[in-house]
Amino acid sequence: MAGLDFDPRALYGKLGEIAKRLGKHGLPLGYVYPALLTIASALEGIEDISNHSHRVRSNLYCALLGKVGQGKTSVVNSALKAIFLPEGTDDWVVPSSDRGLANQCGDQGARKLLVQDEYRATLQKCGIQGSSLPQLFNTLWNYDKGGAADKKGVETCFVTLSVLGSLTVDDPSDFAKLFGASSISGLVDRHIFGYSDKRIKFRPFSITREFLQPKGVTFPTGFGTQRTSAGRDR
Repeated sequence: MAGLDFDPRALYGKLGEIAKRLGKHGLPLGYVYPALLTIASALEGIEDISNHSHRVRSNLYCALLGKVGQGKTSVVNSALKAIFLPEGTDDWVVPSSDRGLANQCGDQGARKLLVQDEYRATLQKCGIQGSSLPQLFNTLWNYDKGGAADKKGVETCFVTLSVLGSLTVDDPSDFAKLFGASSISGLVDRHIFGYSDKRIKFRPFSITREFLQPKGVTFPTGFGTQRTSAGRDR
């Protein structure tokens, strides 16, 4: 799509350096940088220590958009190899329901990265009539606590959840079909999207894994005053 080429001036800090290294091997920066940001958001120690009442959350939901053969899976695999994540942080299981997602997340207050190589399957689960799965995704974007209650009982979770999905879409109308259902429309503005329209021929290469040590960050007064539709600061 015209006008959606990634601007390399957006690259910043250590993650920007890693993105440039991966980009030299032909991986599109429009995928690489959003993927790295999302993976890094699952690291311990990322927190807003500003001295004001509203806290800026660090978790991210990201979908890499493109047609078959444009390198989404290769980018995700390479980005995961580039950053060290504690064992058990990444989870590749497709949640089938709100109860299933709550069970996957656990109640230990950990950080989790839900990696969805076929994100379409997850969105289709969300689009099933009567499903409460999209509501739980929305809740966990805003808060670390959520859960599900039904005739089987109550399943609670306590987690900082990030999501990285590869979403194969052929055109804007295909995207609209996936995110357009009223039951999941609230998920759209909770995502960042990576985009590329270039086909790549991926060849494996050596990747140095970085051990990143995030520090608390502060934001000036007034930062994040633009409210999301859910009423949270971002």
